Parts: sequence; structure tokens; C-alpha cells
Amino acid sequence: MKGKAALLAGLAAGYVLGTRDGRGRYEQIKSSAQGLWKDPRVQDKASAARDAVHKHVPSGGSGSGAPDVTPSSGTTVTPTPGPTTATPTTGPGGTDD
Repeated sequence: MKGKAALLAGLAAGYVLGTRDGRGRYEQIKSSAQGLWKDPRVQDKASAARDAVHKHVPSGGSGSGAPDVTPSSGTTVTPTPGPTTATPTTGPGGTDD
């Protein structure tokens, strides 16, 4: 279902960006999209999705914005703060040949 929604959104965006019908067609599509978003059935589904996310994703945690992950082995993996950097490689003699 998520894939279908993403496909439709991509097609709609591509059409709007690529259309030569001008501003009038853009306004028509925009109005239709807003009407769809305001539909109570769509709002019910969006609310259910938001509630499901809040139910399954814990708040708080390490402060990085990402939840801690518990793999199937039962160990807890905590994200490491800060960016990682790659170690530069050297040539066969230990220099940058």
C-alpha cells in the first residue's frame, strides 16, 4: 500500500512539473489534492498511521533522534554519537606513493 501511494505521489508530481497546461491545471490538481487530504476517510487513515508509529517507536532514547535497536540476539545496540571518519590508506612502503 505504501508503495502504491508513493508511486501515485511521484506520478502526480511528475505530471505537475512536466505539464504544459500552465497555472490553471496546476491549480486544479492542487485543489483536488487538498480536497482529498481533507476527506475524513483519509484523515482517519493518517491518524491511525500516526498512532501506530507512536505506539511502535519509543520516544526519548539516546538523544540522537533514532531509537535504540535490539537485534534478534537480544543485545542492545546504541548509536555512536558523532560522525565517523575513514582512515587514509598508504602505499606499500607506508607512504602515499
